[in-house]
This record gives sequence, C-alpha cells and structure tokens, in this order.
Amino acid sequence: MQLDDRQSIAAGSLDRSMIVTAGAGSGKTRVLVERYLKLITRETKGVFAGPERVVAITFTEKAASEMRIRVERSLRQLIMDDKGTDRSASLKCIMERLPQARISTIDSFCMNLIRKYPLHAGVHPEFSVIEPGDAKQLKYDSLKEALATVTGTLGVSERDELGRSITEACKNPSNFIKVMEARMNSKFTWGAEPYDGGASGVGLILTRIRDKAISLYIERLGRLKSLDFALMEDRAVKLLACEMGDEIRSGIDYLLVDEYQDINVIQDRLIRGLILPEGSTMEEIIATGKLFMVGDLKQSIYRFRGAEPKIFEAWIEKGKSTGNYVNLENNYRSNPVLVEFNNRLFSKLLGGTFEESKAGRLCFDENGCALVHVLASPKNEKGLLYDKTAEKVLEILKNSKCRDSEGAPRKLSYRDIAILTPTNSGIDPYAEALERCGIPAVIYKSGEFYQSDTVAFVISLLSVALNDSDDIAAYQLLASPAYRVREATLASLCIYTNSLSSCLYSENDDLRAHFFDDGEYGDFLRARDAVIKCRATRNSHSTREMLELLCEENDLEKDVISGYGRRGIANFRSL
Repeated sequence: MQLDDRQSIAAGSLDRSMIVTAGAGSGKTRVLVERYLKLITRETKGVFAGPERVVAITFTEKAASEMRIRVERSLRQLIMDDKGTDRSASLKCIMERLPQARISTIDSFCMNLIRKYPLHAGVHPEFSVIEPGDAKQLKYDSLKEALATVTGTLGVSERDELGRSITEACKNPSNFIKVMEARMNSKFTWGAEPYDGGASGVGLILTRIRDKAISLYIERLGRLKSLDFALMEDRAVKLLACEMGDEIRSGIDYLLVDEYQDINVIQDRLIRGLILPEGSTMEEIIATGKLFMVGDLKQSIYRFRGAEPKIFEAWIEKGKSTGNYVNLENNYRSNPVLVEFNNRLFSKLLGGTFEESKAGRLCFDENGCALVHVLASPKNEKGLLYDKTAEKVLEILKNSKCRDSEGAPRKLSYRDIAILTPTNSGIDPYAEALERCGIPAVIYKSGEFYQSDTVAFVISLLSVALNDSDDIAAYQLLASPAYRVREATLASLCIYTNSLSSCLYSENDDLRAHFFDDGEYGDFLRARDAVIKCRATRNSHSTREMLELLCEENDLEKDVISGYGRRGIANFRSL
C-alpha cells in the first residue's frame, strides 16, 4: 500500500524539520521508518549518507527493536528491487553498517553519550546504572535521613504544624515517604520548584526535606559509582552545554524522535541541545531542517514520570506557524464507528488542540465495518462448532464484499479472516477442521509460532547450511516429515561417514548403493540439493533471499506441504 499524501509529506520532506501528529492506526511507525530509510540512503554527489549520522530516539526498547527490524527488512527489499545495479552494491554497504545504526531509547542514548565523555559529563568513567529496586531503597533511606536532619532544626511549633500537615495531606502518616519519593522524582523532570508552590511555612520545610533527600541520594549514588536514568539525562544535558556540545552536535545530521507527547522538561532540553546550543529558540531549531518529531496528545500516559504534553503542544503550534506541521489524519486500523466516537470524546477533552481522525481502513461491508461473526454450539455438541466455523470461512470468502482504503474492489483472501478462541488449548480443533476443508491457516499461540514444526524444519535446514559440522541439525532435517529418511539409514550413515552433515554437502553417489532404497534416496537428494544451494548463497544472500531462491529453483514449498500440510505451508509463508 502506497503512502497517502500526508504520510508522503512527513516521510519525504527531508530538507525540512517536521512536527507530526499521528493517532492510532495512522501509519506512524511506517512513516518514521520510511523517513529514516530515505535519510540513510540519500545520495549526495554519488555518496550515500549511511546510518552513522542519523539518530532515532524511541520511548521503549521494544519500539527501538521493532524499528531496527523494519528498517532492515525495508533495506533488504530495496536491495532486491535494485539487484545487479551500482545502487544495489551501495545499499549492501549500508546494510553492513546497519548494526551501527543509532536507534535507541532516550535512556540508552544518554548512557552511550556520557560513557563516551565521562569526565566532561562529571561521572565516574566506569559508572554503572543502578537497578530500579536498589534506587527505590536508596531514595527511601535518603528521605528518612533528610526528614530527621531537617526536623531536628525546627522549633516545637514548626514540628507540630508539619505533623498536622502531613496527616492531612497523606491521610496516613506512613505514606509520607511515598509522597516525598514522588516529589524527589519530579525534581529531576519538572525542575526544583518549591513543594506545592510553598515559598514559606510548611511548604518551604517540605521543599527543604526533598532537596536534602535528593542531595543525600546523589551522594550515595556517587559512592556506588552509579547513576539512575533521571541523572543520566541530567548529565547528558550538562554535557551538551559544555565545550563538547559542538562536537557532539556536529556528528548528527538528522534527529528523529518518537512519542513526543510523553517527553519531559529535561528530555526536551536534551533534544533541543542535540540540534543547537541551549537557549536556541524553537524557530531556530526548526530552521536547521534536522528535527523530526511525532506524537499523539491523546496517548500521553506517562504523567507519573514527569511527562508534560504541553511541551509537544508548543512544538505543534510552532510547527503550524512555520509551515513545518502535518497531521496524519487517516486511521487505517479502526472501525469507522470507533473513529467517530474517538473524535467526539477527545474534541471535548483536548479542545482547540484536537485534530479529527478520518476512517481510512480496509472495510468488508457496505457500511465500512469489519464483519464479526460470533459462533456458538450447544454445550454437548462442541465438535460441531469446529466444522461450522470452517464452513463459515468458506461462506465469507464466497459472499462477502471487500474494498480497499480507496474504495476499490479487492478479492477477499484467507489472510483477511481471523478466528479468535477463548484459550490456546481450543485452537488445534479449529485448525484441524480448517485443514479438512482445505483452508490454509497460520496458528498463533502466545509465542508458540516459532516453536512450530515448520519453523523447526527451516531452522535445521539453515543450521546445516551455515555450520558444516552441525550433525544434530542434519539429523533433524533428514528425519523431518519433509524428507522422511529412516532412523536406521541415518544411523548407518553416521557410522560410515563419521559426520552426518558432511553427507549433505558432498556429492558422493556411492552412498546410494550402500544405504538407501530408491524412494528414500530421492528424498535425501532433495535435502542435499537444498543445503548445497544455501551454502552457495549464504555469503551473498539474506536468509529471506535464500529461502525464496529455494522455492523458485528447488521447489521447497512442495517439500513443506508434503511434510507439514496446508497449515505448515501457511506457517512457512508467514515467516
């Protein structure tokens, strides 16, 4: 599916900074990956940019990992599309440099930055990152000591007033430490504002307790040669403000930031400081053309960690005024009824900052809604439900209409249909019923897909091809349902050759007379040919390319369907 007009602007305006709002289902990750890919494959005077000078910051490790996977997959596709050209050779060089891609969470980025410049960042060169549980205990101990220290300097009336305030604010005085711990966390994200705005009286006392606790906490971390995540961000900001800031900025041509609605004050200062020195205005930063940020105010969920959505709001307003803003308005995931409800709800919650989404999803009926069928059976006739479900799938394929996001007719396929069951244990009977009706299905069981027989078969094939001495993988491959070599034959081969895997990459026709009957030898030859083909291309092709070549030239899919049936071939194709 092609990028829509707004997605194309967000992904393709490479010489302009872009402030992007993107709701659920709007293709945000795709746009982020597409822009990143365009930047690292951008050609200037015959030279490709590469990944070393493009920084992408995500909010979670999972998001960073997903982005890396998507970038690699898209880059491989570009290489295949340009196969045999000079551009393909250059893209392969970029692929080799991809492990050095600077795609990470903001915490990981800060850690790598201050590890490179520890003395300028004011940290121990061999610092460690404290575990969250240990940090919590350290804060608790620091607060207890700070409370004792500060209250020891108070008069009787001040202590009494403090005690009454604590009881009123916390209901249970034992919760005071938890409340103060939250205030400690806010110090690093919202700045050192007085407690509850109090510049005198109890508010000032509580501010003193908090600040003393923070001082003790940092002291203790220092003795342990440790930092927590908030302090790493703080030190990274200080690093960018010193004489090394220009050197760091000179190594970044483009900066992409995801989930900006959950950014806090310190992190925003960090992002700004990676583009221009501290004190630079939003207009000046946008004018560099280096910054890309994307977020969704409706999805801000980290206020408890200091996230401040108003920061992103300010960038949005500035982007609108400078012509560097785009809203990805089409929701390609949700039912139009849900999109309409979402618009009504958030227009009231967010007011003037809210921008409506439009339903742009694939739809299956004339009203633009996905068809949902709930199938049930009498309590004692559960077996009938499985066949009934398979029959319903065939009926849907025959009778249901299907249109793409632009309204054009499209043929309904098996992959457009999903079957949900209450438990993992109930999946197999449905799969068996689908197979009886000739319906291919991919089974997802809470991570069990990669433990399926078909995947194990592919892994054994690739293992033998990549490791000349992997006899266990050779045994698994030959004994698999795809090739069905008898255990007695395999045992004899092991004794005769001393290495079962060697039989799969040497064309020794003497083996036939000694060990195989006619039918079995044909199966063995198919396995051997597949391994030899993989070995010949293992240094020049990706895993995906090797498997595609085996399907084209060795008819590997025939072996898979012969050994693992329709379900197996569906799993194989989904790899």
